[in-house]
Amino acid sequence: MIRAAVLGHPIGHSLSPHIHNRWFAEHGLDGTYEAIDASPDDFEAVARRLADEGYAGVNVTIPHKEQALKIAHRATEAARAVGAANLLTFQDGRILADNTDELGFRASLMALDSPVDPGHAVVLGAGGAAAAIVYALRHATTLTVLNRTRTKAEKLALAHKNVVVADWDDRNSIIAQRPELLVNTTSLGMTGHLPLDLTFETHAPRTVMDIIYTPSPTDLMQKAKAAGAKHVADGLAMLVYQAAPSFEALTGIRPHARSALDALRSEL
Repeated sequence: MIRAAVLGHPIGHSLSPHIHNRWFAEHGLDGTYEAIDASPDDFEAVARRLADEGYAGVNVTIPHKEQALKIAHRATEAARAVGAANLLTFQDGRILADNTDELGFRASLMALDSPVDPGHAVVLGAGGAAAAIVYALRHATTLTVLNRTRTKAEKLALAHKNVVVADWDDRNSIIAQRPELLVNTTSLGMTGHLPLDLTFETHAPRTVMDIIYTPSPTDLMQKAKAAGAKHVADGLAMLVYQAAPSFEALTGIRPHARSALDALRSEL
């Protein structure tokens, strides 16, 4: 039996068990995938306990992605480049860290009606998901990162020549410069969290993505659409597209992500 889980805090909102258990059933595999709440203080102990109990691995979500990389014995090039891991696989008492968020984000961009290749992109946030998205956008001409704690954005910028940092309070004026792409990676606007408080004084960017998917559409998506954005998207596609390589790492089988995404949207 293949056992796997997602670790986060809080974790009740996660759709990952729904996605992975669907794939277990589709492929006739004897497996189970669960959501486990682990506080930052308990994360390492929980991950190591699951490894000892024979779990194949775990996905990792807020707020553990940077810590996940630190506890690993080995890490893939993607995880090292991003500085965070959203996937830990267990083998012979050792932990391998990987990052599939970058793949998930790029796939979600490619899934739009017309793929985005931005000259100027803006990323809100500087956590583990933001690091993966900044890495995915490393070929953009200019990439502006804004975070409520500026020092975290500055640390993220050190790894990329095309990244500039702006103050969080300047987010509306930065958006008024009409970047091609805006991505919100913060929890602001998520159900139960504070609002993002972003306005589009003139025109919205061509593409606006919010990695939140509860609620959907988010307030940001609705405002962007009303201001003329060509594409608006929530984080559901990124979630499913990052889950596919995770499932493959855990089982050896690459699932069909697009059909899972279509089914999930229909169910939600």
